[in-house]
Amino acid sequence: MKLDYSILWFEDKSDWLEPVQEILELKMDDLGFRLFVDNQANGENLPQLVSDPKIDLILMDFDLQKTGGKDVNGDELIRQIRHDHKVLTEVVFYSVSKMNVLRDALYKSRTSDGVYYFNRDTDISTNIMRVIETTIKKVMDTNNMRGLAMASVANCDRHVIDAIATRWGQLQGDSKSAIREKVLDKLVSMQTSLSEDVGKMQTEEDVRKILSSHGYPSKSRFNVLNSVTRSKRKCPEVGPQREVAQGYSDLLDHRNRLGHARAIEKDGKVVFEGHENISYGDAEFGKLRQEMIACEDALKELLNLIAAGKLD
Repeated sequence: MKLDYSILWFEDKSDWLEPVQEILELKMDDLGFRLFVDNQANGENLPQLVSDPKIDLILMDFDLQKTGGKDVNGDELIRQIRHDHKVLTEVVFYSVSKMNVLRDALYKSRTSDGVYYFNRDTDISTNIMRVIETTIKKVMDTNNMRGLAMASVANCDRHVIDAIATRWGQLQGDSKSAIREKVLDKLVSMQTSLSEDVGKMQTEEDVRKILSSHGYPSKSRFNVLNSVTRSKRKCPEVGPQREVAQGYSDLLDHRNRLGHARAIEKDGKVVFEGHENISYGDAEFGKLRQEMIACEDALKELLNLIAAGKLD
């Protein structure tokens, strides 16, 4: 359940790799994922590379630069990955050679499980995307999207808290007290079930602790951040990020629908029963992931701008 997709790519011809990578990045963006590529020219440091749990897919060229002064082709690296390091991550094995050459090379070392074979000159980006879509299928279903929405809101919440607390820490005197009072006012205005938390927080001086208190609604935190940054809404640096971050309210609505409604299958789509007939299929989930990425990135950049003193 994540918005990032990581590829470990063994390829020594960067001039060939770069345009293919650009195509993949565009296609992954359409699906609502951030693509990260770690390009390696050979098998140096293989144990450390393949042990990274964030790796979602391995791309392996057949002919590579020498490893430690020796010719170590892609089939031998795959054998090491499978047998020596016990890593079962899916592998795309490609070459200008014919497919039977690749299959024979891996068959001899008994490492063909979980390996896809492609010719590098035959629409390789489309073939790689077919494999990627297979590997991400598990995060595109309803139950995983529930968790993904909640995780994204949690990430955004942390950025919101950090941004407000950073600005609060930059101020002195009445200006500093004003932010603390605004934060407390949001807490006081909440439902009576939170009265115990409010009482405890009345003597708390640290804004970060108030914002992080159990039960403080995400929307209220975001409203405080909007208030803190409002004077800079026309600033060419702060304004655009603040505008993109307004999508956070919609993200909260999606999180609530996915978290509390009952999901049913209807006409090939997932429909959530409740007072709203909101339907989610592959296209809707892709758009939602794009919104998550945009909102997380904007809030993170707002935090960076505040830390850099751009609200002064």
